[in-house]
Formats: sequence, structure tokens, C-alpha cells
Amino acid sequence: MNKKKSKIINSAFAQEILTDLHTFPAMLLREYQQLGLNEQELVILLRIIGHNCQIININDVCEEFCCSKFEAQEIITPFIEKEFLFALESEGKYDACGIFDELYDNWCFHKSSDKTVIKGTKKDVAAKEHARELGHLYVRFEKELGRLLSPIENEKISHWLEKDAMPIELVEEALRRAVLQGKATFAYIDKILLNWKRANLHSLEAVQQYDSHPIPQTKAVKKNTKTDPDQQNDKYSGLYEKILKA
Repeated sequence: MNKKKSKIINSAFAQEILTDLHTFPAMLLREYQQLGLNEQELVILLRIIGHNCQIININDVCEEFCCSKFEAQEIITPFIEKEFLFALESEGKYDACGIFDELYDNWCFHKSSDKTVIKGTKKDVAAKEHARELGHLYVRFEKELGRLLSPIENEKISHWLEKDAMPIELVEEALRRAVLQGKATFAYIDKILLNWKRANLHSLEAVQQYDSHPIPQTKAVKKNTKTDPDQQNDKYSGLYEKILKA
């Protein structure tokens, strides 16, 4: 016989369930394998950071797992070895910044178009550094523009760096100048970068030198369409001689 579900929900119970929530980055659920975690380690880590995603207190770990401080220390040690947690000066407290650093690297990597690297190789290290720089560039654009970038704008930045081969430092400089001119738009930044590309400027030093000593634009010399009087005399001198000899 099937038990009929009660339609009555105890308000105290519902309130307790809704308030007993743990907050953690959803990105951690999606990419825990890329961080070198298995399912068991993921669950433990989520329980560790459930009370506070930044500062981990050993007493909270003891309460969460109903264990002693010694046992709690053993629980968090693997995450310290993975450099997800760092001990603070205050005894029994740990900073979880390592987790967010790893997630940030993954976020930067996804922003980059180069996703064909093999993990653990020198190429991977270089790509990871490039992805981190690219991530910083996205963050700077969003900070200067005061809003989130659209997917099209993300692609535009990637186009400057990869298709136009513009160094990150020049894209940052173009952004800075656009902001100072009060024209912080992608169209204006694109115009600045296009002018530098046409001038064959591929470094910040080259741009600064160009600003100090710009190449003078040659002005076309207008040809005088008026005929010189002496040339007119030479033109008709032969004719005058023939007339005099006649």
C-alpha cells in the first residue's frame, strides 16, 4: 500500500531546511576533475568550504565532520598539499585562495582560443600564462567600461591578439588612451590599434618613440601651371628667326 504524501509542511522544518544552505562556486562542481580531484575529495572539499568559502576554521571542520582537531587536520592536509588551502598566522585558520586561483586559471583558459595543449608540458605552462594574462585583460576592460563584456567583444579582443598579432601591452595602452579621451568604445580602440599596425608599431616602446618623434607626412608639391615668361620666349624664338629671314 502506497503511503500518501502529506501536503502539510511544517513551517519550522521548512525554515530550518532553507536556512541550512552551503554556498560554493558552481564552477567547482563542473571542473573538479581538471583540478585533480575525485568525487570523494570534491564532497569533502565542499563540506570544508561550506561555512566560509574564504577562511577555513579548523573548529568548523571539527563540527562538520564530528571529529577531533587532529582528525580534522588529517582531513584538510591533502588540500594543503594541493595548495588549495594555505595556513594563516592565526592558529587553526586557513585561506582557501588556492582554490579560486585554480578556478581563475581555468576561467582564463576557457577565454583563450588555444585549448589544444597537453597538460604538464612546457606548452601548457606557456598557454596557462597567456590565458592568465588574457583573463587580466578581460577584467581590466570590464573595470574600465564599468560593465561585463559581451561574447562579441570577447571575440574582438581575441582577434586583436591572435589575428592582428597585437601584444597585450598595446591593447591595454589603446584602452587607456581611449578612456583618457572619453571615447572608451571598441570602435575607437580598434581605430587606435589599426593606426599602430599601419605604422608597423608592435611594442609599447615603439609607440612611445613614435609619439615623441612622429614621422612627418610629406606634402605633395603643387606644380605651377602658369607658364614661365622665359619659356614662352624660348618657345617662339625659332619662329621669330624664320620671320626675320623671310
